[in-house]
Amino acid sequence: MPTLRDIRKRLKAIQSTKKITAAMKMVAASKMRKVQDRMLNLRPYASRMVTVLNDLAKVAEREIHPLLALRMKKNVEVLVITSDKGLCGAFNTNILKAANKYINELKKENIEFTLSVAGRKARDFFRRRSIPMRNSWHGLSGRISYANAQEIAGNLTEGYTSETFDEVVVIYNEFKSMIAQKVTITRLLPVGVIEA
Repeated sequence: MPTLRDIRKRLKAIQSTKKITAAMKMVAASKMRKVQDRMLNLRPYASRMVTVLNDLAKVAEREIHPLLALRMKKNVEVLVITSDKGLCGAFNTNILKAANKYINELKKENIEFTLSVAGRKARDFFRRRSIPMRNSWHGLSGRISYANAQEIAGNLTEGYTSETFDEVVVIYNEFKSMIAQKVTITRLLPVGVIEA
């Protein structure tokens, strides 16, 4: 049976752990607030840039630039973006379900696809299902740089201009709030809206 001294030591250890946990929680909340503010501040620029690109693509001659060229959709490059780590609820699961569904739709339409993934969770998911990946990037979560984005964009652009694939689609989670993210499937290439 534990003595009174043992019980006091245990209580003291628990209180110390509680203080450390509270401090870690405050630091994490502060970091999250900064990231959220940066993301929300950049959103208007990103949406405006998409609008400008779409407007330019509507009036430009599509044969002039290779990224505007419309081709018959025979081969689609699917880029799936997830996190590198788990313990984030349905964040990764929803993306992977949407990606799997999209790939199955492509198979039903007899459209060939190639797959690139950014994030360890997507890599592991498709590796377990023996779906071959053209490219895989991981270790980017939380510290992606312009050089990383440029590498991924350069790879996709090169594949599109060399006609390895006819369309590039990205599947990712769009940030709405801390509680809600929306799985988004967006066509990156060819640039602009395809007119009817």
